[in-house]
Amino acid sequence: PSAARYAELLSGAIVQLKVERPILLGNSIGGAAAIIHASAKPVKALVLCNPGGLIEVTPDISRACQAMARFFDAGARKAWWFRPAFRAYYRFLVLPSPAARAQRKRIVAAGYEIAPLLRDAWLSFGRPEADIRALAAELDVPAWFAWATGDKIVQLSRCQPAIDAMKRARLTKFRGGHAAFLERPAQFAKEFRRFAKTLDGAAR
Repeated sequence: PSAARYAELLSGAIVQLKVERPILLGNSIGGAAAIIHASAKPVKALVLCNPGGLIEVTPDISRACQAMARFFDAGARKAWWFRPAFRAYYRFLVLPSPAARAQRKRIVAAGYEIAPLLRDAWLSFGRPEADIRALAAELDVPAWFAWATGDKIVQLSRCQPAIDAMKRARLTKFRGGHAAFLERPAQFAKEFRRFAKTLDGAAR
């Protein structure tokens, strides 16, 4: 798993579904995949929720990604301590909001199953090609960033320069850890509808 690979799968799915110029909503690695797809294929707009790929992959960032990969490798090996640690990780860092409780519970229950994928994904985040700021800056489509500001891993302050460099980006901040659509669903839906209405008169 990597953003580039997910972008390939996304492109194939869109072809099979015969969808033209979709509005793509991507969260985390999915947001990076949406940006990569939009750099090569026509889309109507992007909705990006705490996407990856918008910071420089420095040696420190690479080491941090490797540390996260080691954490999930313990889950792949079914270490006894991984399940409670993974539960705490999601409860306090990723999806802390009450509205996300049901989804958080499903993710935690699948912790051992998804740990190998998360390990490999984190390894991909630490590689130079994970930096897609240049692709984002070249996009000429409306992009709405719906940012959960409590995110300690994908931090808005680090990503803000890349957002500012985009041609047609706008930003809305939400309380939450990593996924505004799960943590503030009513507010997210309201703001999404507002964004979608601006697309009706978009030139392209």
